Amino acid sequence: MTDPVHSRLYLISPPSIDLAKFAADVATALQSGDVACLLLHNPDTGDDELREVITTVMPVCHQHDVALVVYGRAHIAAELNADGVHVEADQCKQARALVGADRIVGVTSARSRHAAMDAAEAGADFVAFAPDDDAAADEVPGDEAEIIEQDDIIRWWQDLIEVPCMALGPDMSGLSLADSKHFAEAGADFVGVSDIVWQHSDGPAAGVAAAISAISVA
Repeated sequence: MTDPVHSRLYLISPPSIDLAKFAADVATALQSGDVACLLLHNPDTGDDELREVITTVMPVCHQHDVALVVYGRAHIAAELNADGVHVEADQCKQARALVGADRIVGVTSARSRHAAMDAAEAGADFVAFAPDDDAAADEVPGDEAEIIEQDDIIRWWQDLIEVPCMALGPDMSGLSLADSKHFAEAGADFVGVSDIVWQHSDGPAAGVAAAISAISVA
């Protein structure tokens, strides 16, 4: 068995944002405790609007030593020198070519051993597992297509693979507090959180504090 993993937060933006409010919320959230990355997951946002979000929010992230990662659009991440990009596993090599060797490239993988190892070998800096990717097994031949439960593949991964792994909710959503705790205990290096921070009744700083408390596994 590997040594216990101390999980960190991977903070996911709401899919739709008001930029002024979001920038203020990010500043408040990041003052509250350790956050590894902020992922801009805004699939319906136009390219120019996304550029504005990046240029507004990235200095706030860097003030708190938090990496800014962009979902999907590696060309924009490269253009604006964002800290990294999060893509599907089959886009890893293309993303790496765009952002270069010194930027983060994270991928979401199907929950099969074969697909996960392929993602790591493609050069991903982290590999994320989510509960909604069973259809991806159709792309993996034979017995290697077996889809493994999310917590089981994280435990298996930590015993064998040095590349960090992450637990996500369905469709790039964040986890609940209970699921964050569960996957931290399973050994995820990062847990993806979103609504439990942005929609916390006492504000995003309290949301980050609650999430950190949940994943603080002895």
